[in-house]
Amino acid sequence: MIGFVINFQNSGSPKYIQLYEYIRKEIELGNLKNREKLPSVRMLSKMLSISKVTVENAYSQLLVEGYIESKNKSGYYVMEFEADELGQFKKHLKAIEPQEIQALDATLYNTDGTEENAFNFSEWKKAINLVLEYETKALLSYGEPQGELCLRREIARFVHQSRGGVCKPEQIIIGAGIQYLFGLIATGFKNDFLKVAFEYPGFSKGMVVFEDYGYQMEKIRVEKDGIDVKMLEASGARIVYVSPSHQYPTGSIMSIKKRLQLLDWAAKNHAYIIEDDYDSLLRYEGYPVPALQGLGEGEHVIYVGSFSKLLIPSLRISFMI
Repeated sequence: MIGFVINFQNSGSPKYIQLYEYIRKEIELGNLKNREKLPSVRMLSKMLSISKVTVENAYSQLLVEGYIESKNKSGYYVMEFEADELGQFKKHLKAIEPQEIQALDATLYNTDGTEENAFNFSEWKKAINLVLEYETKALLSYGEPQGELCLRREIARFVHQSRGGVCKPEQIIIGAGIQYLFGLIATGFKNDFLKVAFEYPGFSKGMVVFEDYGYQMEKIRVEKDGIDVKMLEASGARIVYVSPSHQYPTGSIMSIKKRLQLLDWAAKNHAYIIEDDYDSLLRYEGYPVPALQGLGEGEHVIYVGSFSKLLIPSLRISFMI
């Protein structure tokens, strides 16, 4: 192709994000065709009067999410999407508006705990004192079974702003750890489903929870761009656990093409996807990949998140939508 026509806005959004959003939307609308070659980094940099680093960052984000591919000594090309997948793009185009997704600064910790200076105890103490001074009545009751409404409101806002999620406070259940929430899911589906599928290798502790509830386990291999959807279809399972934004333990990210295939599988089979979004905001570089739940407008996806990595593990605050 010849190039792009884009007017960069003087907003809080970096230029590389604006360029990424523009190219992504052109692909989703079908204006950029399958296997179409994109301008080189140098060409686009000169054409738009921006730095090569800005173009490289935009292309890197598109690569991570599976919209484009890089061919050695040839350049960048649009990935091949089927006609029905482009239709799903247009259907869900308004489900996630990237400018609403806020990139958050995060400190990386080891897997067993948090560095002592990484948690703001001063702010935490202020918050506790505020509750003890003005909200003592609420501390004298059992509280709401789903979790405190004020916390669920903030979680709904947080998920929408940071992950592009689609939810209301009424849809959120708060629990003391992911495994506790998995127990609720297992109990809720026990009379309707006999099998559950898990990425393999994957979250072994989660597998144990479902096995304890009597489910038959189907281990589905993880490919370079995420779970093997064809193997999932052949398994006969109608519940599947995935960690699309940062697969554990391989670290892979599920491509947009495979995300659409997974959502299509769920819709056709009246199935459910358990999306574990345990640490997607912790990134060395780039933009957090939007949640699968937001792409699917909240249908067929049970979104599970935790604050163990963002705050401290001892708080044991997890939630599901």
